[in-house]
Amino acid sequence: MEVFKWVVFLCCVTVSICGFSQNMRDKESKEIAYLIDGVKGNKKLDGLIEWKKSSKDDKMISFAFKDLLVFFTFYNESNKEYLQSIDYYHKSFQKMIFIDQGSGEYIINDQTRFGVWMSKDKVSTYFCVISPEKLLIWVLSNGNEVYLVEK
Repeated sequence: MEVFKWVVFLCCVTVSICGFSQNMRDKESKEIAYLIDGVKGNKKLDGLIEWKKSSKDDKMISFAFKDLLVFFTFYNESNKEYLQSIDYYHKSFQKMIFIDQGSGEYIINDQTRFGVWMSKDKVSTYFCVISPEKLLIWVLSNGNEVYLVEK
């Protein structure tokens, strides 16, 4: 009988975790659609928390919100500038959002803009590279999973 209770308990926990995960994806999908629409239309995004640009130089740009910090870093090769990495910091926690493994995949030019937004519940963070050709959004979901959305 005791084993049966544990099996039922584990099944309930598994179902609730799967439901939570699906709800997170649905919420993020709606926020991403809102973010894309706002960025492409140059609209103010009142439904998300926008991080403030804190510094910019030739090799990086940083954004901050309270004790959260992110660095977009760049490198030059063959007279072109590329995105090298996106590094996220929260107190002593560090998370690599993106790192270029030498592919030179994302070219940065004078029309490229950057932005960081966070869901109002602070569970999802959106790291954006905005260019006329495409919009790249790295999503940090629930503090541990990172995935890329390209539009």
